[in-house]
Amino acid sequence: MLDSALDDITILNAWADTTPPPADVAELPGLRARLRKLSELPPRDAAYSRLLDTLDGEVHALLLRLRPAFRRAALPLTREARNRSVEMADALGELVEGHLRLLRESPTLYVARNGLRAVYQRFEVCVLAGNTVPPKLWLRANEMHRALNRCTADDHDRQQIALHGRLIYTRLLALGCASPEHLSAQEIGDTVDWLDASNIPVVLHEGRVRETDESWFWIELKQDRGPQQIARRQPPGRPGVMVFSLAPLASHALAGAAQLAPLADEDDPDGGAAVPLAALLRRIADQFSGPHKRKLNRRSNSYRVNVCTGLADIRRLIDPTCGEPPELSEWMVINESAGGFAIMHISGFIEGIVSGGVIALRAEPEHKWTICLVRWSRSDNPEHVELGLEILSNGAQAVDIAFRSATGARALRQALLLPALPALRSKFAILAPAGTYTARRFVMVAQSAHVYITQGRLISLDLQTGSVELFQFELDPYPI
Repeated sequence: MLDSALDDITILNAWADTTPPPADVAELPGLRARLRKLSELPPRDAAYSRLLDTLDGEVHALLLRLRPAFRRAALPLTREARNRSVEMADALGELVEGHLRLLRESPTLYVARNGLRAVYQRFEVCVLAGNTVPPKLWLRANEMHRALNRCTADDHDRQQIALHGRLIYTRLLALGCASPEHLSAQEIGDTVDWLDASNIPVVLHEGRVRETDESWFWIELKQDRGPQQIARRQPPGRPGVMVFSLAPLASHALAGAAQLAPLADEDDPDGGAAVPLAALLRRIADQFSGPHKRKLNRRSNSYRVNVCTGLADIRRLIDPTCGEPPELSEWMVINESAGGFAIMHISGFIEGIVSGGVIALRAEPEHKWTICLVRWSRSDNPEHVELGLEILSNGAQAVDIAFRSATGARALRQALLLPALPALRSKFAILAPAGTYTARRFVMVAQSAHVYITQGRLISLDLQTGSVELFQFELDPYPI
């Protein structure tokens, strides 16, 4: 046994002393094999730490190369993309276990910090692919954070490592609180980049605090569960609970959104240029500081519906003059409420599904198409996709709109006209691609039996995601 371990160390040392190959997707199986080989060695061996550092560097170099592809993902993932994300998440998981073994043998700030980074990046890879959180991820993060707090930081360098480790842990908590299942892969990537650039301290308190609001969350350190909002569920009274407020991060997000893209007006024709990222920051701020209690009761159900995905295809679906009708897919409604549905894919071709996108569904041919926003998406394998939907409208009309001062590709945009609904909104609304809104006034062209042209004035911008935006309007009392 000892001879075998010594042989493994010799082999791994020889590999570590060679010039590492450029990080490539084909390297994933080899990296995982070396991580498994490392797991067979005793962490007390002097070579273990050096080899772990080398593997850590290669895994993270490979992640940097794969990140752009992960962030372009839409559901359902292709089998190749799914396998790549699973392999990457598993490699990071093995890296976490490698750091944990060394941490338990020889607790240091450096190992705790690197282990937390691997946990954070594993979480990122999993949510980018729409996967559920792997078992023990939160337990590992909590254990490494406790070890970080137990280690001594008696000089400037160690204090910086400790500070960085705590920032990584709070970024992991914040990403969990941002509800990544409600974001597209690109939005998750933008959120991670924003968190990594935000050195805003989040204070962690042990036990309860006297006064809390919707910005307060809690996490139980000995449970494998992510952070919970206090407004939605009170923390248990037993020891081992940490509470924290994300109000500072929410304020930082709102300030960043205001700086990136203040709400456009007549004197700001370029106001929509940075709208997607600004809209994302406003949604993050809402997640960090707004109440997220369920308002409507859900009831289980089981019936089939036809589904059309994407704004462009929905236009073709409801208006034959817009082009050839799109291909539909079949889904099962698994629960519903007055405000939305949860559905599961059964059959038919689907692609390009992202949280924040739109779909249309109906159960019977004589029914109107119900226009819905994709609130969350989940897919643990290529054959299984589940969506949470929010109803936007029962019925719609295809229109074209053009905002004042819009030029180039944004001059004329295809959109949907949604009727007023007393329970949702008092005015007619426009559902358009993200980045359409650039000013208060716009021209709308609708075509049924006759061509109808009118000028509208925006009343309120009710929804902005990475895919679409929705705004209420009125007929302009002062047309130009």
